Amino acid sequence: MGIMIPRFEVEIINSIPGWILIYGRRKTGKTFLIRNYVKFDKYYFVARSGKVYVLEDNSLKLIPRNVFDALIRKELEEAITIVIDEFHRLGEEFMDFLHASKVSSKARLILITSSLFYAEKIVAPRSPLLGIVTPIRVDIIDPRDIISVLSKYFEPKETLEISIFAREPLLLQFLTPGVDANEFYTRMLISIKNIVPALVGEIFVEEDRKLTERYEAIIKAIAIGKTKPSDVASYLSGILSEKLSSHDVKTYMSILTKLGIVKRTKVFNKKYYLYRLASPMIDIHYYLSEKLGYDEMDISTKVLLHELKKKIPLYYEDLIVELLAKVTSTLPHKIMLNEIDAILTKKKKPLFVVEVKFGAPKARDIKKIKDLAKEIKAKPIIVSDEKVEEHGVISLTPEDIIKIAHGEINLLSM
Repeated sequence: MGIMIPRFEVEIINSIPGWILIYGRRKTGKTFLIRNYVKFDKYYFVARSGKVYVLEDNSLKLIPRNVFDALIRKELEEAITIVIDEFHRLGEEFMDFLHASKVSSKARLILITSSLFYAEKIVAPRSPLLGIVTPIRVDIIDPRDIISVLSKYFEPKETLEISIFAREPLLLQFLTPGVDANEFYTRMLISIKNIVPALVGEIFVEEDRKLTERYEAIIKAIAIGKTKPSDVASYLSGILSEKLSSHDVKTYMSILTKLGIVKRTKVFNKKYYLYRLASPMIDIHYYLSEKLGYDEMDISTKVLLHELKKKIPLYYEDLIVELLAKVTSTLPHKIMLNEIDAILTKKKKPLFVVEVKFGAPKARDIKKIKDLAKEIKAKPIIVSDEKVEEHGVISLTPEDIIKIAHGEINLLSM
């Protein structure tokens, strides 16, 4: 289908005049975003080997390192925009050089890295680049962007279902003309068996093997529904040779959150968080691996698709809640009482209580959300396939969600 998704990050990047650090795990579209949506004068790419390539006539050409060093010294003095992709592979001395060059530089420099641990080091107290670059993390595609574009090709409900996984740029290749949600899921399931382990392995390539095993074990635990550090620690005690305390697990989960692999949601009126994997693609891979041994044996796509569909309502809920939080500039909170899907707050004040139904809501769903909304003085929102005719309830259908993504409906004015 050749779908190109304009990204909200483009506006942020283009609005910053100084030096920028673009970071995020591999395959989130960082390079594609810069090369297609950001104007630049020079573009360099650094290979794993340390070899440097320059983009000329839309192709990368190898140049000697000493030639690159001479060029970059000269170009940083010019009023141009320079991109260095995977710049961290140039080594620590190059970071010191950039630090020393910033004072006299007239150039706008855009640095890109897929090394999440290196990105963390850059904002550490002793980093030579601390304070001279503005870090921008590029994660999976914003729900507003993916829903807005896919709504041109699919019916509203199918748009939302496909958007769950199509937020991963590398999965957009499976959206060919005439494909439906089931076929898209099937193509994805066949491919991610090899893709996800490679992605996760590269995230932790700078860590030793023992730490990598801990991180991956934590990711697996979260994928099967262990959302609290204490629950993860209990689960890991049965599969790791070492015992990890709840505090240890919390530390690792904090790092995973900073890296954008895990997201956390505060529990309303409580002092703790619930943790989920940020990417449904990574989540479904490890869920299937833990439940079915999908990573070690051949399992029919029919069985895999059946298990995936059990998780779709949960992913659907996450997508909708994230979209509503972004368009209202609110923070989503979980609430354990009555299993309400989300409370959206601004400056600690509840604005909306949200219930997302993959199908149609029952009378008890409507009652519980109205009761809670009245109790905490917020507006109730029910997202479902059909309109809910209930006084005082904001009823949103998939068609309405599409309009919200396009900016045609303002929830704050409802």
